[in-house]
Amino acid sequence: MASPSAQEGGSFIRYNDPYGNPLVAINRDGTIALRGVAFLADVGSPAPIQVTGAVPVISASADFESLTTAKSLSTTAPLNVMYMVTFYTTSHGDGTGNLFLRISWTDLNGVPRTYEGPAAAVFGIDLSDPASVYASTSPVVVKGGTSITVDAFYDSGASGTYDLSIRLVVVPAAV
Repeated sequence: MASPSAQEGGSFIRYNDPYGNPLVAINRDGTIALRGVAFLADVGSPAPIQVTGAVPVISASADFESLTTAKSLSTTAPLNVMYMVTFYTTSHGDGTGNLFLRISWTDLNGVPRTYEGPAAAVFGIDLSDPASVYASTSPVVVKGGTSITVDAFYDSGASGTYDLSIRLVVVPAAV
């Protein structure tokens, strides 16, 4: 069984095999260095892809304060992978209308998908209410080589100031 070793170089935590060879290192820059660890090429695929080097855990992140325009954050999936998309947004209460959030990606069958929540009115904030807060985490499986995007956009005629934090986090598959 692998056990954590002493902190070395840019690694925050390292796991070695019983012979002391490094298997996994969680690095300070948000990547995971792997040796001899496999990721699945496709969900349910019996043939894993061997990955060595650094694999980002947080593929993309952004923190915006006092925004008055639409914003988005996007990254390209290196291979077929599940992401946990997390965002948090608050209104400054100085506007009118609503701000909505949308996740867009391409599924494993190559079909473009869009998710705006159970109802668009629920997946956003009221820009006139300073107590309006929305936070969500949604899992999506993205086809390798395609992008995943989170957009914050105003309802027709809406305006106002808001804060927004977004994280696109890779969920590794067990092999």
